[in-house]
Amino acid sequence: METPGHFSAEINRIEFSPKRFERCGAQDSRGTEPPAAARASAAAAKPELPLQRGYYVADETPCGDASNGTLSLLRRNAMGVARQLCNFVAIESLGPARYRVVQNCGEGGTRTDIYEIRSPRSFRMIAPDGFRYGARYCAQSELPLPWKTNAIGDLIR
Repeated sequence: METPGHFSAEINRIEFSPKRFERCGAQDSRGTEPPAAARASAAAAKPELPLQRGYYVADETPCGDASNGTLSLLRRNAMGVARQLCNFVAIESLGPARYRVVQNCGEGGTRTDIYEIRSPRSFRMIAPDGFRYGARYCAQSELPLPWKTNAIGDLIR
């Protein structure tokens, strides 16, 4: 059940800031940072969605009209929407283009959504309550300010 504006109404009032999505330093139980090799190995072993990383805008929105309520930023291991970053905890393939994704969304808690990959640049997310959100990739140069000039290179590598 697609609900136009449902998703955007919730987050349209929040301003996106890519600095909020910068990687935080992970620490082990002793309070020390894990060795670089261990971090690289863990990152390499973690599955990711087969989507181009970068900005995605809601299906019905032209790239040039993107706003806080229609824009998301896909990283290798997380999806950022407005000021909320949902880290991918587990990604399970349910078929060639369907994935169950467990996400930790900070204060929003842990949630499990289904991602249907429509192409390497388009997806639909289906929440447990039936809410659906479809989005497609937009080149950063096609977006309005401030997203057009945000430095996101380190966030999407």
